[in-house]
Amino acid sequence: MPPIWYFGYGSNMHRAIFHERRGMQPLDSRWGWLEDYRLRFNIPIGPGERAVANVEPEPGTRTCGVLYLLTPEDCERLDRTEGVHLGIYRRMAVEVAGDDGDTYWRGTALVGHLLRACLQRGVEVLVETPATELVLEDGRIAGVSALRGGQPVEFGAAHVLVATGGYTNNEELKRLWLNRPLDYTCDIAANRGDGHLMGIAAGAQVAGLGDAWWMPHIPLGGEDGAVNAAGTREDRILPHTMMVSGAGIRFMNEAVNYYDAGEAFGSRSGATPRNFPAWFVFDQQGVERYALLAWKILVREEAPEWLHVADSIAALADSIDVDATTLRATIERFNDFARSGVDEDFHRGENPWDQAWGDPTNEPNPSLGTVEKAPFYALPVYAGAIATRGGLRVDASGRVLSAAHGRPIPGLYAAGNCSNGSATGAYAGPGATIGAAMTFAYLVGRQVAAAVKSGRFPRSPAG
Repeated sequence: MPPIWYFGYGSNMHRAIFHERRGMQPLDSRWGWLEDYRLRFNIPIGPGERAVANVEPEPGTRTCGVLYLLTPEDCERLDRTEGVHLGIYRRMAVEVAGDDGDTYWRGTALVGHLLRACLQRGVEVLVETPATELVLEDGRIAGVSALRGGQPVEFGAAHVLVATGGYTNNEELKRLWLNRPLDYTCDIAANRGDGHLMGIAAGAQVAGLGDAWWMPHIPLGGEDGAVNAAGTREDRILPHTMMVSGAGIRFMNEAVNYYDAGEAFGSRSGATPRNFPAWFVFDQQGVERYALLAWKILVREEAPEWLHVADSIAALADSIDVDATTLRATIERFNDFARSGVDEDFHRGENPWDQAWGDPTNEPNPSLGTVEKAPFYALPVYAGAIATRGGLRVDASGRVLSAAHGRPIPGLYAAGNCSNGSATGAYAGPGATIGAAMTFAYLVGRQVAAAVKSGRFPRSPAG
């Protein structure tokens, strides 16, 4: 009997897979959605495969979620227990349909709608035309210089909004402005601080530099053997997991949110970053209980160099070049905490975040479990971030302020990670990056529209 695609919605399916199904290992996973009782995939499924869903959508609506490819036996096990703890709707068979076009998700989908709105209104979007300089005349913005087809070109404009993202992929700027390492990111390669440098050259103040949307990263293996990296969040919160430094000691509440987790890597201590790299350690209990951990050690002909597996703590310590006596003592102390349910060192599992993201079936602490069953596993954890933030200093209207006199530079605006438009030192949650960027851009757009409508702006030079 062929495997079955099981569609789960949001946090319900997250808990069903990660907390309730001991030993269940999905064969594959991908994004999909239910729309008018038709299950659509962003990747075609194989011949003979069928699909079921654990939610029933309202007619005319679209429900997004994750699809897991399960054996028929695992699918049946999932049905027998899901409703008891999770309150999920009955399983229903759904028609399978291929994706009828390009599919985009999350922030990309949001930006896609904005791009479509621009194109519908006749806005010309120039690709492969990098801006190189802000043009000033008599202290105010007059346009932008750029390269098009390798040739310099100038565009006249009385108003310029800089929205060039962070400097995550500019090694020199990271060394200058960050006080901790940032090795991995999901930011696009083109975000290299161009807008920062152009604004500074035009006389702008800067503020909020040195911060980022921190998120530790761990390696993931690509099919071609290349090392990819992904942010770590839910895995650090699960029982039977812990993190240690290169000295073999714990240094943080591993379950803390991903922004604050960046602080644990801390400022540089002398010439060496503190607690970097760290090691994410877990045991066979975690692998058998949580698919999120099992996926990290998918069977390969040859284990990648970044995945360390050992039959004893001493052998694991040798593999990751950590003192065996120290690591053993650290794990024994951690195991005592897991049995008592109280983390005396870092209070893991005591705050609402840890409890909400932990395993509600694990007692006495939803976030603590012993690390004692071989084989033992370790993965390196690197300091990373979604993107950097901080840059051109703006006022509440998005106007860039001058370093010379503190007043707005006429015609110059900034939004997003090239500006200080977000609250430094905190992360409100997903969407805080693009939300602030869109808000400031909206405010700028209204100002410019009002100026254009009233005719209150200087004539631009010919472009």
